[in-house]
Amino acid sequence: MRAMKGTLTLTNNGLKAPEIITVAERMVGPLCLENFTIARQLPGSITLYELIKNIVCKKTTVILADKRRLVRSLGNTIGFMHSKNICQGDLRLGNIMILENNGKFDFAFLDNERTRHFRNLPIKLQIKNLVQLNMSRAFFSKTDVIRFWKEYSKYNNQMRPSQRDMLKEIKNITDKRLRSRAQRKNTTIMPDAVLPSQ
Repeated sequence: MRAMKGTLTLTNNGLKAPEIITVAERMVGPLCLENFTIARQLPGSITLYELIKNIVCKKTTVILADKRRLVRSLGNTIGFMHSKNICQGDLRLGNIMILENNGKFDFAFLDNERTRHFRNLPIKLQIKNLVQLNMSRAFFSKTDVIRFWKEYSKYNNQMRPSQRDMLKEIKNITDKRLRSRAQRKNTTIMPDAVLPSQ
């Protein structure tokens, strides 16, 4: 039920999510042990993670102008979501669907059971979402981050703390998470979307 509520939170506020077809629950007497939702597939969509993986494996190519447009559109969408005081509970690249229509990118969000609407979105949850995106920064250049941030800031220009402080905190948290992940895997620091060295 939480996934349906999260999906409705998004769609009722001008954001996209796959249409939920049914919600199923596994019950033992009056106790619900687990539940899950089945959503309608979005025709022609691909997750951001799959797109990056396809680019890495040379299954597809992205024109630089398209990548720039995609990054700007993503910044705009996440900025709009946060301006509506909504935090998507798990903003990994695999939970962001890309819908392209005549060179315009739209995004739909999956795994919405922890998506919540607040009266005032806490800054720590904005940072949490932005760190989740930043974990795949090997695909996104510093210039891409600037493009994303410019679009994001159009909706969130009254942020506290200052944007510079917020960016610094996002970078520090991301670095710490990547180091921790590398130590757990006993490997080099790599993001969600693993890219080969050039």
